[in-house]
Amino acid sequence: MTVRKCSDVIKAYKWEIPDEESIVEVRHGEIMQKLRCFLIVLITILLAFIFGCTEVDRKPAVDRPPAEAHFGYSASLDAQQRAWVKRTLSELTVREMAAQVIVEWISGSYISTDSEDFNKAVALVESGVGGLWMMGGLPHARTAKLNALQSRAKVPMLVVGSETLGKHLYAPWRDRRDRWILGGGTDIPSPMAYGAIGDPSAVREAARIVGLENRATGASLIGDGGGVNVLTNLANVLHNRTYGDDPEQVGRLAAAFVEGAHDAGLLNYVGFFPGAGDLGADPHILLPVVENDRQHFEVVDFVPFHYAIQAGVDIVMTSHFAVPRLTGSDTLPATLSPEVIRILREELGFDGLIITDAFDMGALTNNYEHLDAAIQAFKAGHDLLLGPRSFEVADKLAELVESGEIPLERLRASVRRILEAKAKIGLYKNRMVSLEAVNEVVGNREHQRAADSAADLSIVLLRDRKKLVPLSTPSDIQVLSVTFEREDNKMAGNGFNGVLSDYVNSVDAVRISPSSDPSIYDDLRQRAQHVDRVVVSVYLRPQLGVDRQVELSDAFVKFVRRLQKEGRDVVLISFGMLTVLDQLPDLGTFMLAWSEQQVMQRAAARALLGITPISGRLPVALPPHHRTGDGLEGRR
Repeated sequence: MTVRKCSDVIKAYKWEIPDEESIVEVRHGEIMQKLRCFLIVLITILLAFIFGCTEVDRKPAVDRPPAEAHFGYSASLDAQQRAWVKRTLSELTVREMAAQVIVEWISGSYISTDSEDFNKAVALVESGVGGLWMMGGLPHARTAKLNALQSRAKVPMLVVGSETLGKHLYAPWRDRRDRWILGGGTDIPSPMAYGAIGDPSAVREAARIVGLENRATGASLIGDGGGVNVLTNLANVLHNRTYGDDPEQVGRLAAAFVEGAHDAGLLNYVGFFPGAGDLGADPHILLPVVENDRQHFEVVDFVPFHYAIQAGVDIVMTSHFAVPRLTGSDTLPATLSPEVIRILREELGFDGLIITDAFDMGALTNNYEHLDAAIQAFKAGHDLLLGPRSFEVADKLAELVESGEIPLERLRASVRRILEAKAKIGLYKNRMVSLEAVNEVVGNREHQRAADSAADLSIVLLRDRKKLVPLSTPSDIQVLSVTFEREDNKMAGNGFNGVLSDYVNSVDAVRISPSSDPSIYDDLRQRAQHVDRVVVSVYLRPQLGVDRQVELSDAFVKFVRRLQKEGRDVVLISFGMLTVLDQLPDLGTFMLAWSEQQVMQRAAARALLGITPISGRLPVALPPHHRTGDGLEGRR
């Protein structure tokens, strides 16, 4: 509220201090009544000036963590928070408590409040679910939807925001000119980019930004999406969602993420316990089996979790992969194992919330009946169940508690933890957020500058035998820019070629894919003869939930090898794929940029042009080609 607005308020009330003559003329009771009313309005106006009236509007409150927030699973509650938890818990029926352990998926896209889809969402909320995991959608649509749903919940809901760095509040769509446009939200690099930087303060700032923007859109917690896992298998579908392969370094960065989320006023989670860095299969499709022994888990996988727990992480997520050397079974997912939960609680000393991974993943659905899996996961010791069929699971859980098969106190213990988490971030006081704050917080300049700076620092130049980086006198040269991508990846190359074209005299940009006709390579070889540099960008990386991963085609590999054999100056940049050197071991110039995000494309172009220096270090070994920590200093 501005000074002008406050002045308008004063004028609207038209209150005046009674003069001496009027005091004489009115009865005593009327005088006192008028004075009381005057004082009420005066106090109201003064408070408005103190808290809202300045020459420049105050920044939205979402930029500051709530004063009552005490973060970390071990943080104690104040008297008011304890009273709310106690009162709320006492008012819930068994069925309502059972619903509180469920976190349900919901789309963040716009829907009218006068629609069948909205009615379904309201029914879900009114069934009493404890939380929502909102996927996709533009910031204002997410915020408006969450406000509408929170207002209908008996108990305020936990809302999970962005899953990870690198996937923050993004929703691509096509405009009328067939251009792909990104949704709001700062384009934050992926965890592995921060692993290449190696600076915990950079991760902490990234998590703070992600936290602030998620708070502005109504979320109450964010996660690292897998960053706490130590990458020991390059075929792992989580690969660029991790920070690297050094347990101590991963631990320091994971702890920094926890601290940054708390700086922003949000709870946070890390996953996937007991450690998914060695996955050889995708749990979205089938049940992976991790054969590592107990010692490996203790000296590698558990280390980052210790760091995160010490930093005060609020929630730990398990996932659907078998760990027979811990549980004794190669068919039992960690999610359903009481032993895995015992290790987390008793040996790692974690007393916060424990949540499952999603129940719609193939590792579960191919092997277990849905309802049985959900109940077994709760019996194993989880407090929160992610994405089960909420109505039937809550009904069944309540039935088992009322029959005595599951002790009532076991359910109450989980719900108490859930309510305490909600109390810590002030949801019991205010579950709504301001739509006006979204414009000022989400995707603002300061946040995007920090993201761009991190992307610049993350670029790794592994090889440059002919000293092709940076491009010499770009304004005078011609470049053939070949973008190799999946056919459905329409954003690949856009940001990179856009920056390149701003500085290079002539850019011949070509898009090809693994399914391109092999004859195209003959044409490209001819075009390569008339340029000074050939820049090949590879936009492939493992994808979650895909039966068959896209690889470098034989035709593409032969094309690059032939260019090198013919003496062409070739720069190859990988935007996420870590195994390029297995098929092209003789590359002379090789750069890594970690993901196909626009922020990384722009950073790679700036590094290639010499606009920004190159300082990143390889966060994971690429045997037998390179070791962790390798990387050349870029030259201006």
